[in-house]
Amino acid sequence: MISKKHIAGLIGLCLVAWFLLSGQTKPLLLGLGLASVLLTVFIAVRMEIIDHESHPLALSGKLFVYWLWLGWQMVLSAFSVTLAVFAPRSRVAPATAQIPTGARSDIGRVIFANSITLTPGTVAIRVEDDFIEIHSIDQANIANLQQGEMLNRIPDPGKAP
Repeated sequence: MISKKHIAGLIGLCLVAWFLLSGQTKPLLLGLGLASVLLTVFIAVRMEIIDHESHPLALSGKLFVYWLWLGWQMVLSAFSVTLAVFAPRSRVAPATAQIPTGARSDIGRVIFANSITLTPGTVAIRVEDDFIEIHSIDQANIANLQQGEMLNRIPDPGKAP
């Protein structure tokens, strides 16, 4: 059963998204926006398609900090890949590996796999419950992922303590 607090948070999040995307301030349109959000959330609750991971609002601040860190890692990795490809003695040596995910929820594994793919030089090939198979242009990227810094930075509502 979904808590009333969870439903209220979802309604608030949908209202903010509706307002930011529509930009409407006329009372009639605000009322129609509220009605559409309430109807949408009501239908979603009745269909039982909302679970405890549907909108991890508690992660918003942590996720923003993680995105900033990930953006910086993407820049560093892009420079590294560029140097590896254009260096006189190419360091490109493709490799695959399985990186353990630890005790993570589905959303935690998805964030981790997508972060790996967003980082230049690495691609998540397969996601399983306890590992992610990756392909990398060199062994150094695999070693960095195996150290676990990215995994430990990911905010995850289902992470085991």
